Amino acid sequence: MTTLLTAVSSSFIKRSLLLHPSSALIRNAAAATATSIPLARKYLSKKTKKNKTILLLGCNGALGSSIVSNKKSGCTIVGADISDPPSSSKIDQFIQIPSNIHHSIVELNKHLHKQVMKHTNGLDGIVCACGGFETDPMPNENGNAISTHDYAMNFDKMLKANLYPIIVSSLIGMELLKKDGLFLTIGAADALDLSPNMAAYGMSKNANHFLVQTLGSANLATKPHSSLTKAYGNGYCALSILPSILDTPQNRKDMPNANYDKWIKPNEVSNQIWEWISKPALRPNTGSLIQVIADKKNGTVFQLAR
Repeated sequence: MTTLLTAVSSSFIKRSLLLHPSSALIRNAAAATATSIPLARKYLSKKTKKNKTILLLGCNGALGSSIVSNKKSGCTIVGADISDPPSSSKIDQFIQIPSNIHHSIVELNKHLHKQVMKHTNGLDGIVCACGGFETDPMPNENGNAISTHDYAMNFDKMLKANLYPIIVSSLIGMELLKKDGLFLTIGAADALDLSPNMAAYGMSKNANHFLVQTLGSANLATKPHSSLTKAYGNGYCALSILPSILDTPQNRKDMPNANYDKWIKPNEVSNQIWEWISKPALRPNTGSLIQVIADKKNGTVFQLAR
């Protein structure tokens, strides 16, 4: 169950966001609904049935696999990952990413851009479902001290997993996203606050959030814009979804004594992503960070964080 936006008729939005009352999305949606629900339905029924092509980074991970499994009819997925997808996967085209390419943003950009261009010359969505988690280095059971090299390795690993693919994907979007195109990343709720025991992870996710907010700032007339932000001002929507902990087999293995009721089901997130891909009118404002909360009373809640 996903909480409905209370300001809008549930017949207009079947799965939507719980946002702050001051948000422009609530005001705009409420005004549109009060004016003409039939027109909104007509728009959604006629304008959202076109075939969609999306680039999905991290297509073999827990969330990526859920996005693939819930693929909408008529949609094409160009998946990218280090390992091959299973034979049963619904991915239409696959791009292999050599593991050593992650050592350089330049090389990753060169490889991914070239491969994507082989499959399509336009994208309706880019979803970055890749990433990784690791706390800061901790002393082992013998109490051995942690070296600066250990920390350097940790920062290097988290930046390559959580930031490099986001940067490269945004550059691909600059060139290949169509009007109403969606650029979506997976951020982290923990990175909204200080993270003393996971500095590298928190910094990599914070940079992810910053990039999304920057791409959504194209309408700010008070500052000059680069070609990148200008491109995203041409009708693109940049969003980041910030779950707490996803309910995956690996996370359950790593945290066997946790309260799984408070974890986010990947299917809830993937269904919301597909809705935003197929129905641009239901998206939050570009540049938004959307926190995902598991609530016993309301189900999965998508809430505007920033």
